[in-house]
Amino acid sequence: MGQDAYSKGRYDSAFTSFHHAYQMTKAPDLLYNLAKVSTKLGQKEVAVGYYRQYLAGHPSDEVAVQKELDDLLGPAALVPAAAPPPADSSSEPQIPRWVPWAMIGGGAGLLGISLGLLVAGGITPADTSADQAQRRAMLASGGVLGGIGLAATVGGVVLRLRDKKTPVPNTAQVFLAPSGLGLQLVGTY
Repeated sequence: MGQDAYSKGRYDSAFTSFHHAYQMTKAPDLLYNLAKVSTKLGQKEVAVGYYRQYLAGHPSDEVAVQKELDDLLGPAALVPAAAPPPADSSSEPQIPRWVPWAMIGGGAGLLGISLGLLVAGGITPADTSADQAQRRAMLASGGVLGGIGLAATVGGVVLRLRDKKTPVPNTAQVFLAPSGLGLQLVGTY
């Protein structure tokens, strides 16, 4: 029924017949028929999908069907997509200028808080078990915050030092360039 409808130009009916037949049999040749009918119906994306499903089974007419698919996609599909430029693996990622300073400032702040907790934990009298628990908590918190603060500060300093550019050597380049009817002295120094 699908072949008859296709030959008579009733593509909607042909599509329905081929689709029902494929749902029942899963015969791969029906995928090719569905692609051809979808093309006639102006459903390019649907047709491409059916062609690709059909080609995935590596049929004996694979080369001819691939040519049909390429013709359907047009010349734009034959040109390979431009690959993104390869990342320069030798360069390190650029870090915004404020990050090292924020790390240094935040780390110094945490070190200050840590120092306060350690001093408070050291001078707090531990008469009861609740006082002892509070004192241990302050000392532990001070130690943890001190470690985080120190790591952040050192990390910020390392980033800052790494980010410094080597100074440009003091060289002068001077040359004459045309300017209107005369010459102009141009240079960098």
